[in-house]
This record gives sequence, C-alpha cells and structure tokens, in this order.
Amino acid sequence: AVRYLYVAAILWLDQSGRITFRISKTNRDYLRELAKHSQAGEPFSSLTALFERAVYRGETPDAELCGTMQMLLERIQHADAATESR
Repeated sequence: AVRYLYVAAILWLDQSGRITFRISKTNRDYLRELAKHSQAGEPFSSLTALFERAVYRGETPDAELCGTMQMLLERIQHADAATESR
C-alpha cells in the first residue's frame, strides 16, 4: 500500500503538470522539481519521508502510516486544485 500511495502521488503530480514522471528519476529529483510549487511541495516532502522510512529503513508499515500517507495524498490533490483555481 505504501508504494501504491507514493506512486499515486507522483502520477497525480505528473498529470497535473507539476512534475514530469520518468522512471530514471529519484525521489530527490521529484522533490527538487516540485520545490517551485509550494502548495503541493510540503505534503509531498512529508509523503516522501514516510515512504522512505517504510521502504528503505525497513519500518513496518501499519494502518496509521497508510492513513497518514492517504491524508498527505489528499492534501497534494487539494493543493493542486487550489493552485489551478487561482
């Protein structure tokens, strides 16, 4: 679930034109690319940190982690919508 939530965020940001998805990019590449979009940048940064803790540090993902990641994904989507409405 952790991977799916993270990929969903990347694909959402790609579809909205905030970043460009490329299989060769790293998480840091996406963070740098998104830095100019402050509305979605902060929740994506937090989402990335949670993703990396679970995937690279081996922390066991639980319902709370997935719930937090889902909330951050929703914040990214709402930030994106708020930016477009301006």
